Amino acid sequence: MRMALVAHFSTTIGRYLATALLIIIAALHSFPASADISVRHADADKYIRLIQASHFLSQATMGPTVATTTALAARIGAIGRDEAFNEWINNQLNKTLQPSLIKADAMIARDGVERSTSHINHPTLNLSTRYYREFAWWDQALFSGSQLGERMAWALYQIIPAHDRDATRGWEDNLKYMDLLRKNAFTTHRKLLEDVTYSPMMGKFLSSLKNDKGDESLGIFPDENFAREVMQLFSIGIYDINDATFVTDGNGNRVESYTNTDITQIARVFTGLSNPPANANQTFFNASGTSANGRMLMWEEHHHQGTKTFLGQTIPANQSGDQDISDTLDILTNYKTAPYFFSNLLIQRFTTSTANINYLRRVAAVYKDNGQGLRGDLKAVIRAILMDPTIRDAFKIEKTIDPSDNSKTLITVDVNIERYANHDKQGRLREPMLQLANFLRFFDVDAKEHEGNGHQGDFKPLWSQMTVGQGIRQPISVFGYYSADYLPINGPVANKTRAHRPVVLPEFELLPTFAVPLNEKIEEITARQSIIQRHTTNSVFTKLPGLARYVGNNSLAQLIQDLNIYLFSGTMSKSLQDELLVALDDTSGANDRIRLSKAVAVLLSSADFAVTN
Repeated sequence: MRMALVAHFSTTIGRYLATALLIIIAALHSFPASADISVRHADADKYIRLIQASHFLSQATMGPTVATTTALAARIGAIGRDEAFNEWINNQLNKTLQPSLIKADAMIARDGVERSTSHINHPTLNLSTRYYREFAWWDQALFSGSQLGERMAWALYQIIPAHDRDATRGWEDNLKYMDLLRKNAFTTHRKLLEDVTYSPMMGKFLSSLKNDKGDESLGIFPDENFAREVMQLFSIGIYDINDATFVTDGNGNRVESYTNTDITQIARVFTGLSNPPANANQTFFNASGTSANGRMLMWEEHHHQGTKTFLGQTIPANQSGDQDISDTLDILTNYKTAPYFFSNLLIQRFTTSTANINYLRRVAAVYKDNGQGLRGDLKAVIRAILMDPTIRDAFKIEKTIDPSDNSKTLITVDVNIERYANHDKQGRLREPMLQLANFLRFFDVDAKEHEGNGHQGDFKPLWSQMTVGQGIRQPISVFGYYSADYLPINGPVANKTRAHRPVVLPEFELLPTFAVPLNEKIEEITARQSIIQRHTTNSVFTKLPGLARYVGNNSLAQLIQDLNIYLFSGTMSKSLQDELLVALDDTSGANDRIRLSKAVAVLLSSADFAVTN
């Protein structure tokens, strides 16, 4: 049964959301069925396949498009739903993600500007080249054919962030770190953690770079920052887990996975890492070189050589620093809580905020063994997340005769179904980055700058982190953009618990700050039907050709039906349509573009769109 995140977006139509009343009341009761879709009898199965395809793509990509949804729906018709989805996943897993740094450098070269970390002297482009990391991200998120990889890389950046608020961290370092995650989107959890551990960006972020062994006799101890977070946030989690259930003591309190002693012991492992020396005079503490593989270098004389005992395991003394790290990452990814903890983090980023316990168990089982003896295989884990029956059978799609026109079929998508034990709920809030990406992809945003000679064009949007409410390079802390166990303090789910796992709604921590600027930006883009880009010698307006489909007489009915199918997966409520009609009453006499912009703004600021299932 779908987690009924009944998001009451209190709006003042005419300036909907003008008072920032994106008040979320996440209620654990039934979410209403969608308004029916009336189609010709011969088209009914086609529309059902479109709804199934759009639901899947909303979870597996940066947003469904008409083209991608139609293509996948056709494959469902040809070979069956699950077969088509697995075929799509197979194709995506075989695609390679283009490195972001290469993409950014290509953009810079096409603009003919100086590649530097400072503001540049250019006739009309007065911004630092560091902005090209955002440009590269948006271009790839919107236009890449490796959509599952883009979605996975974005998930990993939220789970294992390393941001650059410190001005000493160059924009190249940030892109190199994002590329590290992109490279590991479909490797293993173990390989991902290894590359993160040796990343100079992570070393700066969590102070494992130039972390010396110290001298405990003098009270000088290794830095514990990375040691703590690699356990707490990246691998095993704070709390002990047994079969997807938190372990509690006799008083009902959760038992912790590790102790402070474990932290101090594992901190000894992550000592001795620094940059390679740029010249013979540089030392561990001032080394500034760059290794060929972009990794930090182990300086053995600065690595703690003693034994390290943590999580019930002992690493012997006098091993190399690299061997100590390798053994430690083996211990972490083989620890009993890792399959549940890390699988749950990925589930939260793709499908649902609070996982059904049986769903989590099944995904964790795949983490433990991909069927070929490999542990932590991210390819297998993401397939299990997307293909689990808890997610794929969330909808009940019914066909009936339209009583008002017996020549047509009514298609009803009901997300009010009790299918699984314990009446667990499911669903999540679309993050602002995904909301905006969904909007742009559906309306066919078209990058035009430098288009030609086999190049599709560059997309360099002129908007800030404040506009979107979620920055590319600046998660708020080591916890990412929000805490994985966040729950609103108000509303019906506040302090709500269940016998096995608490209810959590991580993405809701972003509210309400992003609602107003994001939806005002969507309204502005729709009214203009273009996006102003950062430009070089000429102003560039990126078009959204898909908007033209809905300008003109009787186009709003088509807009409602299309958005319901492609972005709402058939769950647009009758109450939302009624709200839309009220909104448009305030714009009677306005031109078609203004009415369209209001309609799109209302639809995409709705609970039905924001809360996906």
